[in-house]
Amino acid sequence: MHFTDCIFLTAYKEHLLHCGIAGQFVKYRHVNEDWACGGCPIPDLLEDHFCIYLRPQRHLNRSGSSTEWFCSLTGARLFTPESCRTCPAYIGVKLGQAMAWRAREEARA
Repeated sequence: MHFTDCIFLTAYKEHLLHCGIAGQFVKYRHVNEDWACGGCPIPDLLEDHFCIYLRPQRHLNRSGSSTEWFCSLTGARLFTPESCRTCPAYIGVKLGQAMAWRAREEARA
């Protein structure tokens, strides 16, 4: 993985990247490690439709990283991002070449 593959990683200094989701710095040499970006589920989520209210939060730690999912509309902690699709306020979006919006009914199909 190259750091330009993730929209949340920005170059900070010569050997550092900043992860906007985790609010932490990562060294270039650690980008592919499972505890850092290599094990992050967020880029895969962006390839599929996700709710505009979904707010992931990543915790980076060499002994084990984690990702938490929150709803910015209700403030609730979610077990998985898929639980958004059952919400009546679900508005799906897909990032890619062109942004495509999907209503809740289309996402169920």
